[in-house]
Amino acid sequence: MSSLPVDGLRVLEVSTIITPTVLPDGSQQKELDETRIDAYMGSEFFDTDIREESLSVAIYNTTNTAAVGKVFARQLTHIGVRLVMVGNKVPAIASCRIVARKEKLTTYTAKFLQRSYGCTMIIDEQAGSDIGADLIFELGEQEASYYSS
Repeated sequence: MSSLPVDGLRVLEVSTIITPTVLPDGSQQKELDETRIDAYMGSEFFDTDIREESLSVAIYNTTNTAAVGKVFARQLTHIGVRLVMVGNKVPAIASCRIVARKEKLTTYTAKFLQRSYGCTMIIDEQAGSDIGADLIFELGEQEASYYSS
């Protein structure tokens, strides 16, 4: 954050999108309303370079942790990634991988995802050709561990 310009930081007040949820025992728990937070955040994390590149990305959850692909899909769409598919894939991998043709791995989008999530880049000249994706973003056990209880 020390390299950000003064006007590069913005504080977002999210207390208005917290809703109380009644638990089965009658107690209440506060939760963020996903629908409202998506609308509230809008394009706050939008990266114009990613949007301009307009690469198509498919996300695969390779783990047994449900909804990991959905969580990452929301994150990526907020930054401007053009998703073409979210699905599951076997076998499970330890940590994320970005699989694509060699020239696609040199793009801004691929490098951004690699830096942001610490993924390994894998060259596969046929990657994504069957589903129309330029990049395949495979999620592993490390990413799932953030969302499993």
